[in-house]
Amino acid sequence: MATSGPSSRSPIRASRRRPGPCGSLTSRLPLSFIHSFLDAALISPDTAFWELRGGTAALPDALLKEVRECIRFDRRVTRIEYWDPSRPHPETPHVSAEGSHVWVDTVSEGREGAPVREQFTADLAVITVPFSGLRHIQVAPLMSYGKRRAVTELHYGSATKVLFEFSGRWWEFSEEDWKRELATIAPGLYDSYGKGLAPADGSLLGRHDSVTGERLSANQRAFYAAYRSVTRDQPGAVASLGGGSVSDNPNRFTFNPSHSVPGSPGGVVLASYTWADDAMRWDAFDDDARYPHALTGLQEIYGQRIEIFYTGAGRTQSWARDPYAYGEASVLLPGQHTELFPHIATPEGPLHFAGDHTSLKPAWIEGAVESAVRVALQVHSAR
Repeated sequence: MATSGPSSRSPIRASRRRPGPCGSLTSRLPLSFIHSFLDAALISPDTAFWELRGGTAALPDALLKEVRECIRFDRRVTRIEYWDPSRPHPETPHVSAEGSHVWVDTVSEGREGAPVREQFTADLAVITVPFSGLRHIQVAPLMSYGKRRAVTELHYGSATKVLFEFSGRWWEFSEEDWKRELATIAPGLYDSYGKGLAPADGSLLGRHDSVTGERLSANQRAFYAAYRSVTRDQPGAVASLGGGSVSDNPNRFTFNPSHSVPGSPGGVVLASYTWADDAMRWDAFDDDARYPHALTGLQEIYGQRIEIFYTGAGRTQSWARDPYAYGEASVLLPGQHTELFPHIATPEGPLHFAGDHTSLKPAWIEGAVESAVRVALQVHSAR
């Protein structure tokens, strides 16, 4: 287990350590080394990052204001047909005409009544659908062989997150802070936790006065008690502002927020962030079943006592199960950077392709933005 954090105020004290998991790269050993190499170059202390104040959604929300009247929501593409005068195709039923044309068939998903089919026509189309999703869209005529291979074979990874809400920012605590807070619950509780003798029946889950408790049911307490981490070797206080851990337990990555929540002493912890095969093992659980396992893994790293601040609120996301993402991101297999990548971003007549999967920075906002600039230049230079 390795733990780090910016503005660390005291050394980490943990009497039990495990062999390092190489930054969780072991879950991606079958994948292309180039992908991990690029990730290591991007995720570096020397790399400058910019934060979007107000959250990541601030960027698309700002862009949406400029084009809201032009966007049609609740439409899933079922078929794309295009006419490229430079590549006439006998199966194209539309009459040849000057210039390129695109016909896009869609169907609503029935959020506002019965499904509605609708067709859109344009001179060109910019397709940002992940290739894992484009695989399920009919395209006529057939695209070039290289493009079809990319759509069919491009590898998409899995990623799963589990997040918890805590009423206290325990990751910033020193041992003195823990003594003070635990004393408000019961005399001697600090020593009981330190010796691994605190009750493990779930009765201390959310016991701090700052937890209202309406989200914690008896069933939830029973499940957390059943999956608890059984050990008398309790780690010490972290006393870190933000930062996180990488462990060889099932949680793999955990991240603690460095931002305070206005008007609240608590915060949300990314209790588990897993990729590839590690993520698929979490996806075997139903969403609700992931929570007790994730809290157990978090307690193995930070101690059983963090349970007193758990509010019972959690969220989980699997990108492999997401009906719009079709996977975490394009994470290429060995050889795909040379065999497939050159064909990913190339246009097919009036069809242009954008999205993070068309860049060398898949899963990054920057990769998506770079692809948008590239396609905008392609489209405008061709007109």
